[in-house]
Amino acid sequence: MSVVPALRYLSFESNLVDRAVLRHQLAAHSSLVCVGEAGTIASARDLLAEADYDVVFLDTDLHGVGTFELLPHLRPGARFVFVSRTQSQVVRAFEVNALDFLLKPVAVARLANTLRRLEPEPTVRRPAPLDLDAEPMGASARRLKAGDVLRVRSGHAYRFAPVQQIVLIRAQDNYSEVRFVSGPRTMIRRTMKFWENTLPEELFLRIHRTQIVNLGHLTTCRRHRDGHALLGLEGVSDPVTASCHRWTEIRSRLRIS
Repeated sequence: MSVVPALRYLSFESNLVDRAVLRHQLAAHSSLVCVGEAGTIASARDLLAEADYDVVFLDTDLHGVGTFELLPHLRPGARFVFVSRTQSQVVRAFEVNALDFLLKPVAVARLANTLRRLEPEPTVRRPAPLDLDAEPMGASARRLKAGDVLRVRSGHAYRFAPVQQIVLIRAQDNYSEVRFVSGPRTMIRRTMKFWENTLPEELFLRIHRTQIVNLGHLTTCRRHRDGHALLGLEGVSDPVTASCHRWTEIRSRLRIS
């Protein structure tokens, strides 16, 4: 009989008592082993880069700094569970595909239910990250899903960026400027047509010949008197402009009456 290896977890919690309580609760489950703990954003980011882990339990903030900025640094395939004293971030947590959102003090039965969802599922071959540097310029990439990952160059390094973390794509000559929920904007040598044919249709919409937005990160939408729509996006300081002829589709996608 094969032995299922223990799941390796990280715990990010700035309150020492809360961290100890969660550690004690998780220690009761032999299927889990702790490989690191952190109480600050900096130390958490270091652990995400160095540790070998399967799941991360994290509070929604560490010493007043939000932990959502850590999500792009998770290794591909890792799952994460938010543990918080308030429900103020619960909607946002599930929008970024958190496995679960637990309220402190965490009930034993509630935690057990979350851990059951971490049990191995039947083996499913997941697509490898789409490496944009390796794809020829004229190549037709597969249609991506929300949970897929892009491998993109950022300076002299690479980052693995979940597709759902893309907020906005703007055409810049022969390149595209890609804006993510957090982290620096990235210039990628790809056309708007490439993105339109590759990104998940249920999440993304081309609102202008030079712009594609992720509707999941839309914060405001209003129509200007000249017929254009102005869309507010998470992490983007200025509203982006949608073409007049895209208003009907925007209304339909957003269910605006």
